[in-house]
Amino acid sequence: MDFRALFRAPPDTPARYVAASPLFPFAAGHFPLAEGSFRNRTGDNVLGFRIDAGRYTMSGGAPETVTLIPVAGHADGFVFQQSEGTGATFYGALRLLRRETGFALFSPEGRPLDAVRAARRHHAVLGPLGCAFAAPADLLSALVPLAFGAPEHVWHVYHPL
Repeated sequence: MDFRALFRAPPDTPARYVAASPLFPFAAGHFPLAEGSFRNRTGDNVLGFRIDAGRYTMSGGAPETVTLIPVAGHADGFVFQQSEGTGATFYGALRLLRRETGFALFSPEGRPLDAVRAARRHHAVLGPLGCAFAAPADLLSALVPLAFGAPEHVWHVYHPL
């Protein structure tokens, strides 16, 4: 058997990190971002956040809740959970910028082969939506080293409008 095949991502499998439902309770979230809109460096994407009923909601588009879970050992680092509350939930990482106002977002899709390898090592099931995790500890074990060990060019920087 060629074991190298186990560590290659199938070409049609996205490296997105997902769960069938939220892995972290919305009440566990912290609020390090001010309410408002943020634009990425290239100007082609705007994200809006507002605090509503003790949780972040993304303004514009679907009424999705964003939960920011602090990451131990990474000052100003968070796991980014985006969910409608039921159904597919998406994950990434967020870190506050230190020398300027704003934040940077990391998506596992920015490092697809590494993301799939890490997901497989931590019990994720590969499916049409991406790498599906069933336990918070498995997601954290795959995502945190992947994100916070990633080079700067993989992070997407956002500044307030």
